[in-house]
This record gives sequence, C-alpha cells and structure tokens, in this order.
Amino acid sequence: MQTLLAASREWLKLTPQIEKQAALFQEHGLKPFDSLHLALAESYGLDVFLTTDDRLMRSAKKLDIKTIVSNPVSWLMEVKKDER
Repeated sequence: MQTLLAASREWLKLTPQIEKQAALFQEHGLKPFDSLHLALAESYGLDVFLTTDDRLMRSAKKLDIKTIVSNPVSWLMEVKKDER
C-alpha cells in the first residue's frame, strides 16, 4: 500500500459539494464508492473515467455529466481510431 501511495502525485480534497453530488449519483443507482469516485472525477474536471464495471457505465450514461465513463479497452480502441 505504501508503494501505491508513494506513486500518487495528487490528493483530491473531498468537499461538501462533492459529497452532495455523490449522494445525488447514488439516487440514480450508483453504489456509494462508485458515486464518490465519479463525483470526484466530475468535480476535478477529468475528461475520462475508466472502469470495467458495466453497471457503473450504464448508470453513468443516465447522468448529466461532462466526464466520459468508458471501458478502458473500448476507450483505447476509440483513441487509436481517432489517431488514424
């Protein structure tokens, strides 16, 4: 765990606004930790949130968010296609 923490370059601050957004995401069917991760990603302006959780991807598509939620393989294939 220490090695993983040492590799972290930035710590994201959890604010009351992010907690509220995570609670809203839970109301739309996301699990608590998924909703928190996605709320952090959205609040910090991440372009893409990669996951292999199909349920999370389906639930996220119903949300009005700017962050793209995608499977890593699908996302990489799309990026490579766009490079051509």
